[in-house]
Amino acid sequence: LNNAIVYVDKEISEETMKKLEKAFNKKKLSVKANGILDNLTLHQPNEAARHKLLDVIGDLALAGTRIRGKVIANKPGHYVNTQFAKKIAQIIKLEKRNNVPKYDLSLPPLMDIHQIMDMLPHRPPFLLIDRILELSDQHVVGMKNVTMNEPFFVGHFPGAPVMPCVLQVEAMAQTGGIL
Repeated sequence: LNNAIVYVDKEISEETMKKLEKAFNKKKLSVKANGILDNLTLHQPNEAARHKLLDVIGDLALAGTRIRGKVIANKPGHYVNTQFAKKIAQIIKLEKRNNVPKYDLSLPPLMDIHQIMDMLPHRPPFLLIDRILELSDQHVVGMKNVTMNEPFFVGHFPGAPVMPCVLQVEAMAQTGGIL
C-alpha cells in the first residue's frame, strides 16, 4: 500500500484514520486540501489521473491490436479494463474470421498451370502453384492443390503430413513472380 493514492470524499473518523496510519506504516496522516490522503508525495498535481490513463492504455493493449477510437472511462480499474479488452479481442477475432476471402473454385481460373509454366521457369514437382485466381497491378492470388501424393509428405512427417514452411514460402514467391 505504500504507493496507493487515496482520495477522501467524506469525513474520516479518528478510529479509521488510526487504521490507515497503521496500514500505511505512518505516524501521522491527514487529508490535504485537494482531498488526497498525505500517505505519499505526488510529483504532479494530476498524477492520479495520469496513472489511471496509463492503466487504461496498458490494459487495453491486451486486446492484441491497435485501437483506433475514443475511449471514455468512468472510474476505470484493472478488472473492468481487462474485461473490456477481452471483449474487444473477441469481437476483432470474430470479424477477422468473417472477413476471410471467398473464391468460387467452380469458375475458370485467370491462369491455369500451363499459362503459369509459360511465365515461370519452375516445373513439377517444384512448381508450387496450380492456378491464379486474382491478378491486378497490386496483388495476385494463387492456389496450390495439395494432395497426399505430394513427394514432400513422405518424410514430413510420416503419419502426420505437413507441407514444409519453406515450400509454403516458395509457393508465395512463385505466386508473386506472376506479378
